[in-house]
Amino acid sequence: MRSFEFATSVLLLAIASACERRDVLERAYASREEVVRDGAIGRGWIPAWIPESARDIREVHNVDTNVSQLAFAYGVFDASDVSPGCAPAVPATVILPRTSMTNWWPKALRRSSPELDRFSLFECREEREPHAYLAVDAKDSKAYFWREWAS
Repeated sequence: MRSFEFATSVLLLAIASACERRDVLERAYASREEVVRDGAIGRGWIPAWIPESARDIREVHNVDTNVSQLAFAYGVFDASDVSPGCAPAVPATVILPRTSMTNWWPKALRRSSPELDRFSLFECREEREPHAYLAVDAKDSKAYFWREWAS
């Protein structure tokens, strides 16, 4: 009888995990132009300020919690092009994502680490993005944007 209870528990856990993952949607785009054609900016998952040179754009979000993560490479990125609601931040004030929803999210942005110093960090305070952050890695020409909605 114990093996039946164990098997039932494992099955219920697998079903719960599958349901949770179904609420997480991921998209990839070759360029900002492709993002615009798809309407992703209008849906609110990708901010309008991403640079024209953005490429290899990856976005993942949870439709239930509105938590999202965005990564892109860029050719030219000027901090003055970032939303006016974003201001420079120091690592101690940045709230890193509670979880990584995908394997392409950098380890340095999953928990506090000395590697965090390689990023230029911004905190974004806008009506639709109460807990949003941007990390720009100038050395690798990559940027990461995430939202952690208040619960």
